[in-house]
Amino acid sequence: MPNIVLALSIVLVLYGNACAQEHLPARVVKKYRSGMSLYRSGQPERARATFEKILKDHPDYADARLQLGSVCFDLEDYACAETQFLLRLQLPDHSPVKIHYTLGLAQYRLGKFALGRSNVERFLTYSRDSGELRQKAEALLAKLQFAEKAAAGQHDVQLHELTALNTDRSEYLPCVRPDGKAVYFTRRSPRGDEDLYFSERTATGWTVPVPLSGINTPQNEGAPAISPDGKTLVFTSCDRQNGLGGCDLYRSIFREGEWSVPVNMGSPVNTPAYESHPCFAENGNALYFASNRKGGRGGSDLWMTRLQPNGTWGNPKNLGDRINTSGNEVCPFAHANGAALHFASDGHPGMGGKDLFITRLDASGDWGVPENLSMPVNTIGDESSWTVFPDGLTAWMASDRKYLAGQASSVHPNLDLFALELPEGLRIDPSCYLQVKVLDRFTRKVLAAEVRLFDLNAGQLLFAGETDAEGVAKLAFPKHADCALHVYQKGYALFTEKFRGSEIPDTAILFEVLALLTPERESASEAFVLHNIFFASGSDSLRGESTFELDALLRFLTEHPSARVRIEGHTDDVGSEADNQTLSEKRAQAVVRYLVNKGVRPERLEARGYGESRPVAPNDDPVGRSANRRICFTLLDRHEKE
Repeated sequence: MPNIVLALSIVLVLYGNACAQEHLPARVVKKYRSGMSLYRSGQPERARATFEKILKDHPDYADARLQLGSVCFDLEDYACAETQFLLRLQLPDHSPVKIHYTLGLAQYRLGKFALGRSNVERFLTYSRDSGELRQKAEALLAKLQFAEKAAAGQHDVQLHELTALNTDRSEYLPCVRPDGKAVYFTRRSPRGDEDLYFSERTATGWTVPVPLSGINTPQNEGAPAISPDGKTLVFTSCDRQNGLGGCDLYRSIFREGEWSVPVNMGSPVNTPAYESHPCFAENGNALYFASNRKGGRGGSDLWMTRLQPNGTWGNPKNLGDRINTSGNEVCPFAHANGAALHFASDGHPGMGGKDLFITRLDASGDWGVPENLSMPVNTIGDESSWTVFPDGLTAWMASDRKYLAGQASSVHPNLDLFALELPEGLRIDPSCYLQVKVLDRFTRKVLAAEVRLFDLNAGQLLFAGETDAEGVAKLAFPKHADCALHVYQKGYALFTEKFRGSEIPDTAILFEVLALLTPERESASEAFVLHNIFFASGSDSLRGESTFELDALLRFLTEHPSARVRIEGHTDDVGSEADNQTLSEKRAQAVVRYLVNKGVRPERLEARGYGESRPVAPNDDPVGRSANRRICFTLLDRHEKE
């Protein structure tokens, strides 16, 4: 038990000695003093047995009753402690007011929040103590008030133990890969140090966890964070020879079926202070972590660093006063949708030690006021490991609630992993896992290409990165977003695609795009659709979300200064043929004007409208008509005349 508990018991012990009852037989008083000696010498079980024997024959022995309650409390038998303190309060002689505080603490441990609040309030009302004990009582009262309210409105949710992953040792800090098909977590070894383990999900469940070869050492390795593509692992390791502080962040890359030798991430990420609990965000371009470095609000704070264009990590930024307190904030988890951040804290109002919280991005792009996840997610113990699957409906956490519940004497005080289906009030917007494979259109050769993904509605870049050796880029995006995909490779025509989140099935987690790039030498006179150029209805006025696509075309023209391009407008068959012809011409001209205003020489551009004459789909439903309303570009041979 924490030192605070023993200190409280000693307070009651000392008080009891001052009130020893002189009318009792000398042998009983001697036995009482023997129990006190056993208690002070660290033998609480023997002391308990002694006090119980005394009270069997002398149930009104007030001091023995008080000390039995104290011993039970220190032994974490809170039901016994509550019973003994209540019996002591029923005795006719004067009871010390401090009993109400310790009774309230025992009732807090038992989940009897209203009764505990009443007793702590009584202590604060009648006690003359103005020192540390009053401060502790005020802090306990705040917890009881919060817990009482949380218990009245707790979520209807069931936690299910992940028996395939748990052992009689502690498992905690799970990290689920964004595709939901693999999990990394921390496990205590028989030696007492921490190691990293890995399990995959199959059709029949989770595989037997295996330690990460090449990562684990006799030192501590824990708190894993896996990048969206599953190729980069960042974790915490302590007391290594190349460390900057006691615990630092390390990085390993998955190559040819194995993890590389971990490398210390160095300054400015690591410092002589404590760095731990990393979590990737923004498709691997940002990293959250916990640190007690200088410049924080007190204790451990949450920080964030961004990946720089040169491949290094920038100066970490403190997440500020809304998130960080004078207490400890740890275990950040940033959902792949980019709009929710979970963390654990003992500084914000909560149930007990550390509680789990969620904060969401507000309209200004800042993190909002954290919300406590309440009961039964949070308990009077410590909750600090939390991860949510891409669907936004399933969460994992680590908890010692089996031990706290005292299910059996064989249950050791260790952490286990639990799964839960999130109720309506705790769900977050789902994300989807996108895999882009880039090949040469004709040879099917794997290409190393640059991939960019944009959220058209939010007007922001979601991902910018390179394909791997297999021509694949993997990333996550908000499932309900409308996205524009751009693929660039020197010597190839620009490839663009669009997909709407509303069109992706609710059950889909993995979304695949095959990007077949056309070599420039094969591109002459072929029309390529610019999927993400949009106009106001019946107008040639470009909508704002078209900027990403227009700038991608601008980039292509800038990188190919000798290229000449025809911009082609097409419409559906709604309206008259003449009006559609005119509209298609004006829309093509609007795109040309945008490019000219950005510095492209007019002689490199040509605008042409085809009206409704070249449909690519039937015009008898909204999907077909949408496909026919399009802007294309055609690479012109430099000698081609209009």
